[in-house]
Amino acid sequence: MPKPIRKSGNPDAHWRFHEIVRPGVLRVAPMIAIPALLREAGVDPDELLAEFGLPSSLFEDPDNVIRFTTMGRVLSRCVQSTRCEHFGLLLGKQWGASVLGPVGYLIQSAPDVRTALTELAAYLHVHDGGAVITLDTDEHTASLGYEIVAPGVERAEQILDAAMAIACNILRALCGGAWRPLDVSLAHARMGRVDPFRDFFKVAPTFNAERTAIVFARGWLDRPLVSADPILHAMMSERVLGLQAATRDDLVGQLRRLLRAEIGSRETSLATVAQRIGMHGRTLNRHLAAEGTSFREVRDTLRWEIACQLLENTRRPACEIAESLGYADAASFNRSFVRRSGMTPGRWRLSGARTHAPLQAEDEAGKVVIA
Repeated sequence: MPKPIRKSGNPDAHWRFHEIVRPGVLRVAPMIAIPALLREAGVDPDELLAEFGLPSSLFEDPDNVIRFTTMGRVLSRCVQSTRCEHFGLLLGKQWGASVLGPVGYLIQSAPDVRTALTELAAYLHVHDGGAVITLDTDEHTASLGYEIVAPGVERAEQILDAAMAIACNILRALCGGAWRPLDVSLAHARMGRVDPFRDFFKVAPTFNAERTAIVFARGWLDRPLVSADPILHAMMSERVLGLQAATRDDLVGQLRRLLRAEIGSRETSLATVAQRIGMHGRTLNRHLAAEGTSFREVRDTLRWEIACQLLENTRRPACEIAESLGYADAASFNRSFVRRSGMTPGRWRLSGARTHAPLQAEDEAGKVVIA
């Protein structure tokens, strides 16, 4: 029997008991070890979580949900209180596919690694409404990436580290003991010791990368899964599709997820993206106009948010960021950035400006509203 939904009682509604995952929200499953990790470091988890209006009981059920931005602030405070810059790695290394709930069972019962990772990319938003998974291949390698979609996330590097640790454990389970990554790229600067990362990933990570991803030999994609189960896979497919229908993601949310996965690696013109969604460009813009926006506005806003993430979290030069985001040149990037920020990328980086989203609350129907 499903558990009853209990209202948080928090006017800002940064968390909910047993709610459907929606854009900008994720299941607390990857975070349930936070209280134990804090205790190990001599920190009282109840006191720390109370700073954010979060009860410890929130972390007793993996299906409870929390806002992505709130998670970032909690992890930032965890790093500060424990003085452990690899807190996110410690958090993520404990988990594998099971932390993804129904999506985890779906990919573990898939026929092969390629199908499993393709389904992970397609349905992550059922578990995590603040990021996307990417799966890219070339002639010899494949890369499994994790990209944050939610704007204004604090201490994003902790989230990225946790995500890559979970992804690495998933790949080890799917591929078997002989699997090894060729590289682990992290889209943030080195924050502290490297040895915890090297010990876990079995390879020295590449910091200040353009994207956060695990790179491995492409041949692993064709490996059949020992855990393949056609009956369970069909059951989990039906379950995940039901959850997807309940997420209530609007067209803008779908478009942001698609663009976040493809900006910098694929063509993102109106015609091309509309074709991927399954409609004509004019039709897409007409639907977006009904929601008070346009394709260009959604794409340019997202590119600016990604630029802010890279400026804040890495030491990559602005010219490299411009190229990675598909701008014609650094001058075009500068002009676009100034229009949105009122300052150049370099000055924004020096100012320590952030991209925090406004606080949000939910009405009794569960609809997100601006607080």
